[in-house]
Amino acid sequence: MKKKVTFVASAVVMMMTASIQAQVVKHLHAKIFRLPVTVVDTAAPALLPGIVAFGTNPPLDANGNVEWPCFTGGSDMDCSAIPPGGVVVGMPYQFWSLSDCNISSPGQACGQIYWSFSSNSASGDVGVSETITQGSNTIYTSGVTDLGPGTAPFVSFVWDEIGMGPNSCSGCVAPVHGPALITVVATVGSFTTKWRAWVYLE
Repeated sequence: MKKKVTFVASAVVMMMTASIQAQVVKHLHAKIFRLPVTVVDTAAPALLPGIVAFGTNPPLDANGNVEWPCFTGGSDMDCSAIPPGGVVVGMPYQFWSLSDCNISSPGQACGQIYWSFSSNSASGDVGVSETITQGSNTIYTSGVTDLGPGTAPFVSFVWDEIGMGPNSCSGCVAPVHGPALITVVATVGSFTTKWRAWVYLE
C-alpha cells in the first residue's frame, strides 16, 4: 500500500532517459544529487515535492543536446562558468500558445516541463510521471518512467520536452482554449507524492 505525502522541497548520481508511450517516443530525463544533509531525519516527511513549471522549449547546444536545464559548477558544458549550487532553466510561463502546443506530428515539442522532489528518508525504486488534463480530458501523458534505485537522502530534478494533443500520446485528445492542469508524480519505494501547476492555453 502506498503512503501519500503532499509537501514541498527542491531540486536533483545519474542521468537517465526512457522511452515512453507506444505512439510517440518521448524522453523524460532526471538528474539526482545528494542532499546537503548528513543525517536522515526520521521525524521529517520521507518524500517532499518541489517546483513544477512549464517553460520555453530549450535551444540545442553544439552537440545537439537541449541547453536547459544545465547544472552549474562545471558538471555541464553549457553552464561550466557558473558557480556550483544551481540550475539554469527556461523562463516559467503560466500562459501558452494553444496552436503551438496542439502538435501536428509525433515527436514535436512546444515547451519543457521541469520539476523537482526531495527524498529525506525514502529509498527504493524511483518512478516518475507527468500528465496534463483539461477537465476529464487528457491532452498529454508521459506514462511512468523507472529511474532505477534511489538511496536517501537525495534530490532529483526532472525535465521533459512535450507537445499536447492526439499526436503526443496514445488516447490523448486535442487541447482547447482555457486552463490545463499539469500533474507530476514521484514514487520512491513505498512512498508517493503528487503535485500540480496550471498553464493557460490561449
